[in-house]
Order: sequence, then structure tokens, then C-alpha cells
Amino acid sequence: MEHTDRLQLALLASLLVITLLGSIGPFAGVAAADQGEISFDDSSYADGDTVTITVEDGDLSTTEKYVVNVQSETEGQVVVSDKDVEDGVSSITTEHTVADVNGDNKITYFDFVYDNDGDGSGGISSVSRNENGTVEINLEHKSDLNDTIGYTTGETVILSHNFPAQPEFPNQISMEIYK
Repeated sequence: MEHTDRLQLALLASLLVITLLGSIGPFAGVAAADQGEISFDDSSYADGDTVTITVEDGDLSTTEKYVVNVQSETEGQVVVSDKDVEDGVSSITTEHTVADVNGDNKITYFDFVYDNDGDGSGGISSVSRNENGTVEINLEHKSDLNDTIGYTTGETVILSHNFPAQPEFPNQISMEIYK
């Protein structure tokens, strides 16, 4: 059963990549569209394994990192709302991976709801995604006792360009699934 769930997740991730490639491709430039190829680093996976999927597509940007949400029948997204922010801090690290909720395939301050009860404390100045899918949030001002944050958690896939690229695959993209 665990093997089937991992295979279903890998197939779902492939479908998401194909969907992402279809939405990014038209904006890649005037050059003819490249079909692209998807490959897995192994033929099967056990529960807890990291699935690395390589996407080779000449139409993808090599300067961007893309985040794709992954959902399955057994694991979905969960909304974290009104999570108390520790008083007097200038940065926060989320406890869970953060899903892209606004559909731009990036994790930005638009994927969070920060509430300071209108007193000018806190406020998001910047966000950066950590290797494990959690997010470091820098605040404009130190937080105080009534600050809360909300975001959506879930499995995500990060797509990034492999450097140095092999000459025969100049636009090779890899992705890993984070829980």
C-alpha cells in the first residue's frame, strides 16, 4: 500500500510538472516549443523515500525556481490560521512546509496572512524558502503580543535549474517533493 501511495504521488507530481510546463511554455519566447522530457531517479519508491524527477525542457527559465503544490487522496493541504507570533521577534520560521496559494508558482508574502490588529507591529518585509520547504519570514517591525500569522501547509515540489548543465541538456530542471 505504501509503495502504491508513493507511485501515485510520483505520477501526480509528473502530471503537475506537465501542467506547469504547459503554462510556462507560451511565455518562454518566440523560439519553437520544446517537447521536454521527464525522468525519475529510480523505478520504484518506498514510503519516506525522496523522489527526484528531472525535467528537460528548453523552454523553461533557468533563472527561476518554481514551487508546485502536490496533493493526494491521503495527504492534502491544511490551513494554519491565527498562529501566535512570539513577542518581540523580527523574523519567524514556519513549522511546516508552505504551499503556494496565489498560483504564481513561488512562495512570496502573498502566500501569508499577517495580522497585527492594526497597531503597526510586525508586517512581512521578505520571505525566503528553506531547503526543507519551511519559510523564513522577515518582519518590518518587531512583533508584539497580538500578532498572528496564517498560511497553507502541504506537500510541495521545488523546480530549479541544475548547474552546471550538461551540454546536451542545457535546460535541465530537477524537482524534489517536500512534506
